[in-house]
Amino acid sequence: MIKKTFIIYAMIWLLAMNSGYCQDKIDNKLVKTVSGTVERLDWVASLMNIRYFDSTRNNYDEIIVYVADTTKIYLGTGTVSLSDIEEGDEVTVEYYSDYFNGFKALSIVDENQAKE
Repeated sequence: MIKKTFIIYAMIWLLAMNSGYCQDKIDNKLVKTVSGTVERLDWVASLMNIRYFDSTRNNYDEIIVYVADTTKIYLGTGTVSLSDIEEGDEVTVEYYSDYFNGFKALSIVDENQAKE
């Protein structure tokens, strides 16, 4: 009986210790920032196409970022949802490369004036 109790407590302890490792841990060196215009929004797939000027190549390029539920979206001094962003809005996005979803947005700042 003592062995079974010990094994159960050991399993619970291992699960508790490993739960923190399942969360996204992002190295700040991997976070990039892009500023540009929202060209396309897909609210169902939570994808945003952003057209930006690439100064290294001296031309315009486009990036597609995945907007997760945990992504912070700011407009003015408050936070908003993805449905408040419109095509044509100027945005600044902090993102990183997620091997499952491509580029994943950490935060989005809508540079347009607060909508009324």
